[in-house]
Amino acid sequence: MIAVNFTLLILAQCAFVITAKAGYSSYDSSNDVLSKLIDRMEKMETKMKEMEIREDSMRQEIRILRNDLYEQKEETNRLKSLLTLVTSENYNSDDVRIPKEDHDMEVDSKDVNNGIQTSKPELRIRQVASQPVAFSTYLTDYVSHLGINQVIKYNGVLTNEGNAYNSHTGIFTCPQDGLYLFSFFAATINNHAVWVRLMVDDINVSDAVAFSVRYTPDNQGGNVAILRLRTGQEVWTSTFTNSDSTLAATREFRHVTFSGVRLSD
Repeated sequence: MIAVNFTLLILAQCAFVITAKAGYSSYDSSNDVLSKLIDRMEKMETKMKEMEIREDSMRQEIRILRNDLYEQKEETNRLKSLLTLVTSENYNSDDVRIPKEDHDMEVDSKDVNNGIQTSKPELRIRQVASQPVAFSTYLTDYVSHLGINQVIKYNGVLTNEGNAYNSHTGIFTCPQDGLYLFSFFAATINNHAVWVRLMVDDINVSDAVAFSVRYTPDNQGGNVAILRLRTGQEVWTSTFTNSDSTLAATREFRHVTFSGVRLSD
């Protein structure tokens, strides 16, 4: 009887050990699965960041290619216009002098008959002076609870030569092809943060940030960009990153501004 009880006791201990090992094995297996999932998630996040960097790089290249294509088209159109003009006046190819400057083009022709020099009518093409384009604006009041990708509408207008800036929409519409300079500044206060970016036709050009780390001091950030634009392109500033942004400005303290000027053709 004692031997039987002893045998049962040994069998019970063995069963307990086997059960415990199975539990530990299951626990270890679960840890392995969880660790593998975490590793896969980290790898996916890394790949996503790499893809975002590639996307930004591709957008930059596309913008550069667009500008190059536009310049080539402009040069082609200029040459076509010159060719049409020369053809319409019955000039020979030997009679045409290609100008070095776009703004002062001349087509001269001279014939020599029996030693006597005669001149055909001189044709001059001069570019009409373009109208000045410039604007300078600012916010007149605090603006709170700005969401992501919200256009900033600068309602205080100091200058608007050419009437290309719309204070109701906050958008500058390019009235003439050319080289432009833009600047923008953002300010915040009371432990708020605001991120602002310069946009051209939904393409991010440059960014700025203002981050007030305490409740008292103001903080201001800004940026500048020089861009070649085509007629009809739209330029504006908008918030990003923070879904609840605050811009600190008053009529007296004009810390939030947006300006632009046409530099040249």
